[in-house]
Amino acid sequence: MSLGQDPLDALRIPDGTTVEEHDLVTDGDVIVGGQSTVEFGVRGNNVIAGERVEFGGDIEAEADCRLDMWCSVAGNVLVGKDAYLGERVRVDGRLMVSGDLDIGDNVDIEEGFEANGWIVIRNPMPTLVFYFVVLSQLLRLGEQDAADELAGALADGGEPEHEPLVIPRSSSV
Repeated sequence: MSLGQDPLDALRIPDGTTVEEHDLVTDGDVIVGGQSTVEFGVRGNNVIAGERVEFGGDIEAEADCRLDMWCSVAGNVLVGKDAYLGERVRVDGRLMVSGDLDIGDNVDIEEGFEANGWIVIRNPMPTLVFYFVVLSQLLRLGEQDAADELAGALADGGEPEHEPLVIPRSSSV
């Protein structure tokens, strides 16, 4: 019995996505499943990559960038807001973050980094776990209305302005 289709099971390329000389460019988010290889750089709003994803060029995220454990980037990483780098991420270029940087253990950044916000060196908490912890604390404190509002926002999510570019797990682009 299937509970539904996994959203990372199929390649989805939204209208307006272009492949430029060195980059895969989209107006929306870029979501890359674990153990994938993208032989280009990527440019998008938010860039999210699972474990052991390899990028062959630069990453440019207008908003947030989240790279899970063991990711590697063959170029620079430029982030417009906050960046989250898991354990053992490797960046062969420079890391530039306009907001906060949350970074795991044993991260290797060849040409250094700069962050304009807080820099926290630890293992970043997965986003889903973070929301679960916040929701459970609100319920413990008796803040039912705030918990309902948070749960509604997470369930609804709103309609994104642009469809995300999705690269499934174990893919090669």
